[in-house]
Amino acid sequence: MASYSQSDFLSLVEAYLAVTGMPHAAFGRAAANDPWFVTHLRQDGELSDATANRVLDYVLSDLGDKLLPDNDPDHCEVRPLLEAVV
Repeated sequence: MASYSQSDFLSLVEAYLAVTGMPHAAFGRAAANDPWFVTHLRQDGELSDATANRVLDYVLSDLGDKLLPDNDPDHCEVRPLLEAVV
């Protein structure tokens, strides 16, 4: 699987949090089984491919087929981030 830039991945996570309004600890617990995941990522923590894939799978499954429609200005900022990471 591809390697992920930590800064790009953090941008994806931050955009997801902004769009969904989910608290960062709840996201970390749900996506990575670690409530400190976002805090560690923000503090230059290491990001393995396995963890990145698990978190990306969570984001994609949560957004599902409604994934950031082009005509929804509230979500348009996330689409390029997802396309860069996927």
